[in-house]
Amino acid sequence: MEGTPVNVLRDTGCSTIVVRRALVPDDKLTGREERCIVLDGTVCYTPVAEIYVETPFFSGLTTAVCMKNPIYDLVVGNVPVARDVSIPQPVEETTQAVQTRSQAKATKGLMPLITPLIDLGTEDVAKLQSEDDTRSSIRISSAKQQPDLPDTQRVPISH
Repeated sequence: MEGTPVNVLRDTGCSTIVVRRALVPDDKLTGREERCIVLDGTVCYTPVAEIYVETPFFSGLTTAVCMKNPIYDLVVGNVPVARDVSIPQPVEETTQAVQTRSQAKATKGLMPLITPLIDLGTEDVAKLQSEDDTRSSIRISSAKQQPDLPDTQRVPISH
C-alpha cells in the first residue's frame, strides 16, 4: 500500500476497502467520512482516503475507509475491481538448478556427448532398417514366426 508492505485480507463479507489509519499519510485523506457497520452491528464513522494498493486481489488507485484497529492492515472487500476469489490465481514459481558437490565430483572428467542433428522421417528409418544387414537375423526370425504376413507387416516377437 503506497509502496509499504502490509498484511492483506480478502474478505468476501466486506463491501468496501479498509485500511489501517496509521498507515495512511494525512495528504491522502479526502476530508469525507463514511458510515460503516462492523461485524458486531456497531455503526461508526471513519475517514476516507484515496490510496494506491498493489495486492493479488486488486491493484490500483482506490477509495478506502480508514479504521484505527482493523484485523489486517488492508482488507479488500467485495468491490467491483477486486478479483473473484472463486477463480484460482496462476502461481508464479521460481526454480533454480543446482549441482551438489557429490554430483560435481561424480561427473568430473566426463565430457558431454555431442551428436549431429539427424532429421529422419519414418520412411527414412524404415528404408535404413531394411538395408541394414545386421538386422537380417530378426527378419528371418520374424518370417518363421509369422509366415502368412508380407515382409512389411512382420514384427520381431521376443520371448
